[in-house]
Formats: sequence, structure tokens, C-alpha cells
Amino acid sequence: MKKLLLTGFLICIAYAHASAQTIHQLNNRFDNTVFDKLHKKGSDGKYPSSYKTIATSLKGYVTKLSDDKDTLFIKLWNITSPEHKGSDAIINQDDNGATFAYKIKWQQGTYLDIPFSAKAFVATSIPFRYRLKKNSDLEADFLNVGVSYFNLAGKTRFYKHEQIDTRQRYVGWGPFVAFGQQKIDSTNTDGRVKSEKQVAVLSYGINGVASINNFSLILALGFDNAIGSNAKYWEENNFRGGIKPWIGFGFGLKLVDLEIKDTNDGK
Repeated sequence: MKKLLLTGFLICIAYAHASAQTIHQLNNRFDNTVFDKLHKKGSDGKYPSSYKTIATSLKGYVTKLSDDKDTLFIKLWNITSPEHKGSDAIINQDDNGATFAYKIKWQQGTYLDIPFSAKAFVATSIPFRYRLKKNSDLEADFLNVGVSYFNLAGKTRFYKHEQIDTRQRYVGWGPFVAFGQQKIDSTNTDGRVKSEKQVAVLSYGINGVASINNFSLILALGFDNAIGSNAKYWEENNFRGGIKPWIGFGFGLKLVDLEIKDTNDGK
């Protein structure tokens, strides 16, 4: 069992590096408890000493962190606040798409957390699974390849020290679909298939992901249906004599690679 888990861990690391993708965070959340003074970029490309405030909280994204790591440049969007329209003091719908500069007030003197949300299709693999039946063993399938649609929520952490890179931590959930292979023979087909055969398997279900500093864990509740000749005889086919779920998990480095969107608007 230990050898099986170690092999799976190494394969997950290799798979994760091959399948990691970038998500552009268009849904950072900025609230007035942290972002109290925002300087709007003028038509001359400069940022005045005057500032505007956020009434409650707004969505947007970070476009740039200054080279000296003391200023964030952000864009705000989807602003709907007709009661503040035309205000020179409070950010309102006239400021949609505008770039603002924020002089960072470091939390605990070393970092700044900004919440975010995102939706993404992500390549995933669930190499280990346990079927919810009596006397079931832990199964390993390192060849299955699938895709998940995740709803993600987390925080981006910016660090004051230059030697520490920006990091993200997040959780998410969503449906998945995957394809794999399954060996069938007389032992798992009620004797219907006499000689060993390989059939394709469609897996589907729902899974969740948690990630801290690029190390990700996936947990899944799934179901299988075999495809092809004699596939209907496989005992683990979902709806063959009832619902047949399994619990699966996978882990790896940078399974979902979140990256700060950098459009260099702050230059």
C-alpha cells in the first residue's frame, strides 16, 4: 500500500506540472476596511494626491504590483451605485474600467490578503478510488484523464519582502467527467466474460479541491459506466442493480495554477 501511494504521488506531481493552467482573476473583492484611499489615474497618465473611497465593497482585479512592492494598481468593474453617480469622493459607476493606485498598508507589517473568486475548466486526474461496497479495496487508476468545472474562492497574498513570491490559497467544488480503462473478466462480470478484456470507462460526479501554496488535494464522489463490447456485464456499472458510487482522491503540486493578471496598466 505504501508503495502504491508513493507511486501515485509521484505521478500526480508529473501530471500536475503538465496540466496546470492560468486563471485570470477578474473577481478580486476590494472592501473599504482595507482599500480606504484609491487614487484614480488621470487622462495625463498620472495619479493625483486626491483620492476616492469605496462605499462598501467592489469587484475588480490587480493589474500590477509596483517594482518596489509598495503600490497596487487595480481596475474596478461592474460598479452599480446610482446614488453616488458623479461623486468626486466615492467610487461610482462613472469609474467602471478606471485604473486606481493603492498605497499598500501591510497587514502585520508583512503581507496583504485580497479575496477572489473564479470559475474554470481544469484538467484533473483522480488516481485513487474506494468503492462503497462490502470488502472493497483501494483501487489505483493512474491513466484516467478528465476535466472539472470548478467554482473557486480564496485569497491572494502579496508579501512585502521581495524574496517572497505572491501566493494563493483557495477551495472549490464542481462537476467532473473523466475517461479511463477497466479490466473485465469472469471475476467482475458474474462469469459472463470468460477471457480478460480492456474496456473504456466513463466516470462522472462531483469533486472538491483545496490548495495551499500550489499543493492541491482533490476529493470526489463519482460513478462509472463501462463502454464497448461486453461492457454491460461489468458489476460496477452505475445503475446495474442499483446506484454504485465511489469515493476518490488525488493530490499534486500546482494542479490549478492561479496567476495574477498583469496588463502593465500601472506603468
